[in-house]
Amino acid sequence: GEVAPGSDVYSFGVMMLEMLTGRSPVSNKLPDIVEDAVKSNKILKIVDKEAGEWPEASARAWAVLGLKCIEPRRRRRPPLETKVLPELERLYEEVSVS
Repeated sequence: GEVAPGSDVYSFGVMMLEMLTGRSPVSNKLPDIVEDAVKSNKILKIVDKEAGEWPEASARAWAVLGLKCIEPRRRRRPPLETKVLPELERLYEEVSVS
C-alpha cells in the first residue's frame, strides 16, 4: 500500500497493542486477542506483566484506541493529531495522577 497518514495511524495502533500485551502481531491474531479481552472485560489478563501495572480503565482505553487505529478502512481510523494524541495525553495525565 501507499504511505499516508492513515498508514502511520495503523502502524501506531499495532505498536500500541504490542506495548499493551508484550506480544508481536503474528498472523494478525493480536487484534483478535485484544478485541476479545475488551469485549469479555478481561483486559488485565492480556496485559504484559513485565511492563508494570496497568490500571484496568487505562488498559482498556489504550486497547480500544489501539483497535480504532488499526481499523481496516483507512477513512475510519482516527486522525493522529486531533483524536489519537489528545487521548494519549488524557491517559498519561490519568496514570500520572494515580
